[in-house]
Amino acid sequence: MKVIFEFTDEDQQDLIIFQQAPNMYSALFDIQEEFRKWVKYNERNFTGDQLDAMDKFSERFHEILQENKVHIE
Repeated sequence: MKVIFEFTDEDQQDLIIFQQAPNMYSALFDIQEEFRKWVKYNERNFTGDQLDAMDKFSERFHEILQENKVHIE
């Protein structure tokens, strides 16, 4: 499949976002994985309250992704 995207001079910001999309996806994936490891393995010896807060943040993070129809796998 071949897809061609065209941007005009007025679309400069859209072009920048388009170009950064793979890096943004990668960063979101890495953030998701980091939180999962922190909560699952607790190698950094977080307290129970800290783990609960991270778990709640992780849940909200996934809700935001879902609300924006972003699927990270």
